[in-house]
Amino acid sequence: MLVDAGILLEGGAIAWNKIDSKNQLNPNILEGTPLGIYSQALQDSLAKKRREAEAVLDTLDSHNFSVMVMLGLLTNPSDAKLDNFIAKTKKKKNAKPTSARGGAPAGPRRKLVSIDNEDSFIYSILSLSTGHLVGVRNILFCFPQMEKEIDSRARAWLASARPEIVLRDWLKDLMKKNRDYQQMVRSHMLTRDELRELNLPVKLVPGIAEQIHRKLCRMKEVVLLKKGQGLTLMDLLQQVDPVLHRYYVKIKEGRQSDPLGMISHGMDLLFSRSSPMIEDILPPDQPVEVGTPPLKDILKQVPLFQDYVNDRTQLPEVILSLSLSLSLSLSLSLTHS
Repeated sequence: MLVDAGILLEGGAIAWNKIDSKNQLNPNILEGTPLGIYSQALQDSLAKKRREAEAVLDTLDSHNFSVMVMLGLLTNPSDAKLDNFIAKTKKKKNAKPTSARGGAPAGPRRKLVSIDNEDSFIYSILSLSTGHLVGVRNILFCFPQMEKEIDSRARAWLASARPEIVLRDWLKDLMKKNRDYQQMVRSHMLTRDELRELNLPVKLVPGIAEQIHRKLCRMKEVVLLKKGQGLTLMDLLQQVDPVLHRYYVKIKEGRQSDPLGMISHGMDLLFSRSSPMIEDILPPDQPVEVGTPPLKDILKQVPLFQDYVNDRTQLPEVILSLSLSLSLSLSLSLTHS
């Protein structure tokens, strides 16, 4: 379902992958991938010798990275770890990109593509009987590029975006996907039981429309207010989700001089079976940001976590019709496309 949102943000520039029936990447069915494209799992790319791994970091495409972070802010993934991304490269004649840290050319630009993103729209904070966990686990938030300014093209898109139109188009794309899945059943490519096992058709948690619209509006507001000057991706995270921002700042603290070590530490902390509680990382008695209440007061307002998969009860067309009551725009109507 994130495929469509990503294409909307990227303007169709990302060639998103297809997954085969065994939920494995099938290189023979990459969507829209022309000859000359080389892809490698991001985890494998960063597991090379240090110099080679640093070259991968240096050559990540800034526009693509900004878009992937913006997409993460909108969709709250809980499983955005290294092995759920691939890095694409396309060699161009006479192309000599400069290293992100300056110096000699580092090689062709690499674009990130998400290949496993069904665990999305998780709650930002998970309230358990033993404490609170961070629900949004996105390793990209641990990359050094988070401290850089938002790419100018991505910033321009945000400044001109109409959140209600983005939302409408995304929901309509999901509706088309659901029709495609139904057609696969009618064509006997899938059985109805297999469709159910895959948690299809796509259903969303009630409130998703409001959440995405609110975040997009906030992101646009910040870009317009600051006119993009000096606005980093971490600044954007801070504006969208202050608690999440503070958590990621803390787990990266003192590690900025070793980007690969910082990413490795983030993977260990975010995706281990014994991930620490928020209260173990951030002092509960202190405010998250200047002028905000103490963290413990914010955490008290988080409802007890339930199985968010079971909360996915609304089809995109239902959300689309209900969105009219949000007074976003009459353009949300199916009849005003």
